[in-house]
Amino acid sequence: MYPIGHNYLVRAPKASYSMRTAPGKTPLWFVWVLAVLLLIFAGISYRVLASGLKRIVDTSIELPVSLSDFPAHIGSWAGDDLPIPRDYLWTLGKGVLYGHSESSGVLYGNHINIVSVLNLKRPQMEDKKKFLLDLAKIHDALTTQTENECIRRFLAFKVVLVAMSFEDLVNVRKYPSARKIRDVFLAHTQSSDFFAAFDASEEICKDKIDELISAMEAEMNEAYVPAPELTDTTLFRNITAILEKFHEDFYSGFRLSNNFLCTGEGQIKEISSNPIASVFYRYNSSRELSSFANYFISNLSQFSLSRLMLNSFKIDYILHAVNMCDTIFKDKNNRNSIDGLHEVIQREGIGNIEPLNKLKGEQSFWTLYKELRWLRNKLAGHMDKKEQLTDLMAKLEALNFQKAFDFVNELDKAVKQTSISHIVLRIHYYSFNQRIEDQNIIAMGEFKNRPYFEGKS
Repeated sequence: MYPIGHNYLVRAPKASYSMRTAPGKTPLWFVWVLAVLLLIFAGISYRVLASGLKRIVDTSIELPVSLSDFPAHIGSWAGDDLPIPRDYLWTLGKGVLYGHSESSGVLYGNHINIVSVLNLKRPQMEDKKKFLLDLAKIHDALTTQTENECIRRFLAFKVVLVAMSFEDLVNVRKYPSARKIRDVFLAHTQSSDFFAAFDASEEICKDKIDELISAMEAEMNEAYVPAPELTDTTLFRNITAILEKFHEDFYSGFRLSNNFLCTGEGQIKEISSNPIASVFYRYNSSRELSSFANYFISNLSQFSLSRLMLNSFKIDYILHAVNMCDTIFKDKNNRNSIDGLHEVIQREGIGNIEPLNKLKGEQSFWTLYKELRWLRNKLAGHMDKKEQLTDLMAKLEALNFQKAFDFVNELDKAVKQTSISHIVLRIHYYSFNQRIEDQNIIAMGEFKNRPYFEGKS
């Protein structure tokens, strides 16, 4: 038999549970415990998150400032509030509007918060800048189409006006001397002194105009494409014909004139700073410039004018029509306004003021004044920054322009009726470019502006 040997027994080490379990297998009871724990944790997390979300949704978000205070213009960009579509409003339910109408702005609803986005329209600003630059270049070119110094200054004065509108549009003011020219002849604080106006008109020269146009060109963000009018030889021929007709009617021969803007060849001027003379300086200056614009508007049926030029002269006519009214009736809503003819006559106690009083009491006249003044403020006094240029032009073209003509005629009729009631008023009223028909006059010692092209490089 086989002998019994030693038993070499070795005690096995204690194994962990995982070691004692066959690889790849998990006890069923452990799976159930783990699943229960996960469900409990998910439930707690859901309640915490849902509670926080409910507080966020139910609480209206308030901005530190109203969205209406957010700038609609940033540099050369302009924006408008996008409207909230009606179907969006219906879906969102009743909400709280934050400083805007129900169909636009910011809506804070019970279920969702949305913010309208500014629709930035850079081309809108560029269109306005190009519109002003086009007008400046066209009027500058037209100064070569006449030999009359006053008419040249009328055309150049338009360049000054659009250049100042351009500066306001881009928020860059570089030429205070040019702004003074505009203020002397058009602002509420117009000068009442002849030499203040004469000095300002002396600043209107070719060198100054070139400088203003160059500054406008430097502010253009896009490559400038000249308006077709600048190369339209037919248009220039027609405009030259109109300028010649205006020269014949207003500047041929010797003239008695108290136009504030220009002292030209063959003109007899009253040099005064008294209140009556001041009123008529300003009134007759705008009266003459409105007549200048009227020549172009009225010749539309005879000459082919572009839409750009026609609208430009309409804007000019409205500008000077409003200014004529402001020289007769003081704008008491503006603390910088100076007295008009109505206030001066009351103070001086001369003439029959009843025709002016009657006009002042006509509501229809002032309703039209407000309409014209609105257009003036948007397109002439300043270039509006918010409205689209196409919308502004549409409103200008929608105006029955006969109403603008009637406005000026009604105003001038009342001024004339008042003026003929006193010799002092009558002399000033009828010194509006009256031609002196006296063959014995062969020459005149002249006090006049320097030539417009003097010093041209």
